[in-house]
Amino acid sequence: MKRFFGSDNIAFTAHTQDTRSPVASRSFTSFSQAAQEDALSRLWLGVHYRWDATDGLTLGDTIAATSSPTRCSNRLSSCQQGLPSFALGDRPPPMAAAPTSAP
Repeated sequence: MKRFFGSDNIAFTAHTQDTRSPVASRSFTSFSQAAQEDALSRLWLGVHYRWDATDGLTLGDTIAATSSPTRCSNRLSSCQQGLPSFALGDRPPPMAAAPTSAP
């Protein structure tokens, strides 16, 4: 996101509709802050180790740096060629029905 928008310092608030969540929204001052919290949440849950969070952040950054949509300028029109149409707000293509096996 920081590459797409050309800045990491973009404040935003993420919301959930999960009625079981103790917090309905979280505000962040940057994409990196949100990514760091997300990575560490798995550590706090006890389902991952510290290196999972660190390596996951590094891997995500590496993928973002090398994938075509992120090599565009921050103007959406120049990025449209590298994105599938549903990434631009269209609905994703319908999933094909699973084949059924004959008895």
